[in-house]
Amino acid sequence: MIKIKFRKPKGSEYKEFARVENSEAKQYMSVFTPSECTMLCVGKASEKDLAESAKTRKFLIATINNKIVGTMRYYLKENGILWISMIQVLPKYQKIGVGSGLLSEIEKRAKRLGIDAIALEAQKKADWAIKFYKANNYKILNIKELNKKPFVGTLLKPPVTHTYIFGKVLKNT
Repeated sequence: MIKIKFRKPKGSEYKEFARVENSEAKQYMSVFTPSECTMLCVGKASEKDLAESAKTRKFLIATINNKIVGTMRYYLKENGILWISMIQVLPKYQKIGVGSGLLSEIEKRAKRLGIDAIALEAQKKADWAIKFYKANNYKILNIKELNKKPFVGTLLKPPVTHTYIFGKVLKNT
């Protein structure tokens, strides 16, 4: 059985963190145009980007044998929703529980902090991501649901047409 560990990365690991995030490029380029990939900042993560992002985001990594194999960026929105802004797993380590483990870990941490729900955005063309979130019990939220508790105030403007907003209500037990 593979032992996956989760923790906050050290600043000295930002280069490896960026490499994992940028591993998405080939998959995205198979369904998005080059201009769409540029707009989505696909393959653009860097140590500098992460250092800047660390001012407003928190990070979580998944490791196997001390190797970073999965990454997540997230933050707490003003309405108390935890927003996942990025999750990525190295292709070689996909479909073995790393991504689901990252979601499970952030859900546990959110529950301990009394957070009621998690939300995120996924591109409609990214069918692999949509299947992944649905498999982890995240639900595509419609405008009506986004305007009710606990998601009210999650978006400051309507979602763009090429994305889905996913959400999951956490049962704080």
